[in-house]
Amino acid sequence: MGLLRNTRDRFLPASNRTTVERSDQQLRELAVLRSQLDDTRHLVEQLKRELASAQREQLFEQRRMTCLAECSQVAAHAQRVGEKAVLLAGWYGAGNTGDDLMMETMLSFAPAEVRRNVWVLMAAGTSYDVGRIYSCGAHVIHYPATPHDVDALAQVFDAVVWGGGAIIDDRQYNEETRNVSTGNLFIRLSEAMLAAGKAVFACGVSSGNDLTTAAYAAHLQGVVDGSTWFSLRDAYSGDALRQLGVESTRISATEDIVFANKELSALAYHAPDHTVIGMLPFYVPEFHKVNRAVLDRILASIADDESAEIRLIPFYRGA
Repeated sequence: MGLLRNTRDRFLPASNRTTVERSDQQLRELAVLRSQLDDTRHLVEQLKRELASAQREQLFEQRRMTCLAECSQVAAHAQRVGEKAVLLAGWYGAGNTGDDLMMETMLSFAPAEVRRNVWVLMAAGTSYDVGRIYSCGAHVIHYPATPHDVDALAQVFDAVVWGGGAIIDDRQYNEETRNVSTGNLFIRLSEAMLAAGKAVFACGVSSGNDLTTAAYAAHLQGVVDGSTWFSLRDAYSGDALRQLGVESTRISATEDIVFANKELSALAYHAPDHTVIGMLPFYVPEFHKVNRAVLDRILASIADDESAEIRLIPFYRGA
């Protein structure tokens, strides 16, 4: 670079050399500004991460305090009425039409004197109209935030009822203490309830994927063995458990809880005069392969039926 600059200075007029030097100075200043801009951008990103972390901690603390306060209310209620408290749990309040229908079905079969002692474990920030739960005499409690909260639930409730849904999921299972996803909570809360000498019921649950985690198998086997009642809603889930090595002699088979929904059963049925196929598309990457295979089979089955109709059913409420 020095040799090029000396050669340039020897051949260029002084005025041109001044212009080039000024240009070089501007380029150096621009490089400094770019470096400062990069530093500022990195600082802003760091501040964003710190703010997001602080917000998560604040939300976490709010959830923790809410859960503990609600557990205290449950304990006070149980002491006042002198009856056992039941926790109804599942994928409730996440906008999933089917799971919310399962919850409503479970509540509809409980007598009024039982519903007053039932709390539904509901996702935070749910769009579900919780007034429907209160109107039938039951109550709402929010997801726990820490292992201590899980233990608190196990202390104040006499039984947990897992009311349907694909909650057998080793992909959600890990040792992370703040992992309160339904798949992880299914194991953690059930184990805490059993350790406290409480009852566990799993009614019409299922697995939405193949199970491969050996550590999960040991925990799941303990929940199956300790449960008062454990039933699966499809043959696929039974195969998945057997392939994982989970002994299934104590597991019963049942239909999806939604099939027992009284409101749906009361609807008038109009038999169509042509083939109608309902599809409930749930497009996440891990389900793409099976969705495509199912769709290909459906299309092949109606290839010669020009009157056939496929109706898409939303997986999430309001979709």
